[in-house]
Amino acid sequence: MVKRDVKALPDGIEHVITLQPALTVSGRVNDAATGQPIPRFRIIAGWPTHEATSETTFIEDTNQPHWSPFERDWFTFGGGKFQFSYHAPMVLNEPNPAYMFKFEADGYAPFVTRAVHATERSVSLDVALTPAPTTEVTVFTPDQKVAAGIQIGLVSQGAGLVLIPGGFSRTTINSAMENATTLTATDNQGRFALSSDPAITEVVAASPQGYAEATPKELAANPVINLTPWGRLEGTFVSNGKPVANRTLSIGFGQGQFDLNSISCGYPNFQAKTDDQGRFNFAQVPTGDHVVMLATSFTNEKSGGLPETSLQWVNIRTSGITTISIDTANLHLPSSWLKNLGIGDPK
Repeated sequence: MVKRDVKALPDGIEHVITLQPALTVSGRVNDAATGQPIPRFRIIAGWPTHEATSETTFIEDTNQPHWSPFERDWFTFGGGKFQFSYHAPMVLNEPNPAYMFKFEADGYAPFVTRAVHATERSVSLDVALTPAPTTEVTVFTPDQKVAAGIQIGLVSQGAGLVLIPGGFSRTTINSAMENATTLTATDNQGRFALSSDPAITEVVAASPQGYAEATPKELAANPVINLTPWGRLEGTFVSNGKPVANRTLSIGFGQGQFDLNSISCGYPNFQAKTDDQGRFNFAQVPTGDHVVMLATSFTNEKSGGLPETSLQWVNIRTSGITTISIDTANLHLPSSWLKNLGIGDPK
C-alpha cells in the first residue's frame, strides 16, 4: 500500500520505510435462486462517508457509501469469479483506509458489501445476487416524439450528478459517469432500463429539448417520462427598498430534498448577475422546486466561508416565465450578516 508524506532528514543515517501490504479482494458471484455463476457482472468501488462527531473527530458511516466516479475504480468480470487489488487509499491520508463495493448485473438487484479495511490484507467475498425485474421506461419530447439519446440521471446518495442547461456535465470528475449506473441514456426508441436499486431516489431526464423528474415508484406505475421545456426565471433583488446591484445569484437543485453529493446544479452554469436595478434573469433552469442562492466568497471570513447562501424557494413552472421578488426585509437575517455580505443594512 502506497505511503505518502514520508519525511527523512539528511542526517547520514539509513532510514527504513515500512509499507503496508496491498488489499486484495476476491471471490465468487452467483445467482441467489439457482446457485449458478453470474456470467457477467460489474463491481463499483467506493468508501464509507464520514460524519463529524466534533470539530476534530470523524466516524465512518457504513450505511452511506460514496461511490467513485472514476473509471479506474470500476471492474467488469465474467464466469462468476473476480479478483483485484488496491495499492492506495481512495481517500488520502487515511491511516487504515476503508473500501465498499457494489456488485451489479443486468436483471439482478445490486448488492453492497460491508466496509473492508486495508489492514485486512486479503478478503474473500462470496456474493449472491437476487434476480430482480427492470422497468423499461420510454421518454418523450415536449412534442410527443420519442426522445432518443438523451441523458438520464439516477439520483442516489453519492451519485455526484452535476446538472447543466441541456443535460448533465461530462467534464472533469464527471466525464466517466456515462459508463456508470448514475448516468445512462435512452436508446433509438427513447427507452432505458431502470433497475430496482432501492438506493435510487429520483430519475432525472435532461436534454436540450426539455427536462423532467420522476420517482422510481411513479415510473413503476406508469413507465413514461414526458419532457417539458426548461423553465425561465426572472426577478428583482432589493434591500431596504434599494436594488442590490452586481451580485451573483445561482440556482440550487432541490436543496433540502437532495444533498450536493447526490445531484447539484453545476457551477457556473446556473448563475445570473443582478443589473443596476437589481433585476436578474435565468434563461434556462430545471422545472420543479429549487432555491435561489446568493454566491459569496470562499475567502470572506465574515460570511462564514460559505460559497452560497439560500435566499428564497421558488417553483419553476413547466411553461412561461416564473417571476419572483427577493427582499432582504423578508429573509429574517441579522443586519450585520447582510452588511458583511456587502448588501448593506436593511434598516
